Amino acid sequence: MEGVCSSNLHKRTNFFPLSSMKFFNIICLVLAVAWTVFLARGYKNFPALGPMLEVHRGVWAHRSVAPESATIAGLKKPVTVTLDASGVPHFFAHDESDLFMAQGFLSSTLGS
Repeated sequence: MEGVCSSNLHKRTNFFPLSSMKFFNIICLVLAVAWTVFLARGYKNFPALGPMLEVHRGVWAHRSVAPESATIAGLKKPVTVTLDASGVPHFFAHDESDLFMAQGFLSSTLGS
């Protein structure tokens, strides 16, 4: 029998039971779960970032109550701030430096 190979050496043997794409998908899934746990719990000196990224209590949370009145050290003259119906502040000041000081104070107070 000419031209017929009787040995099985030419056949490709598969050393991995899973295909390479399935193996890649499993690795990605494991890494995604590990990253999620890391963000939620933190590790040693690294703080947990999960609570910080929560919509209602994290970085994007805004306080709904503005202070009625406040005394800010460093103002030259009084500044009046009114909030309209949409919650947009309007500043009335005699000096730009006072205006910017009040704007910074209100931004830090409201957390926005």
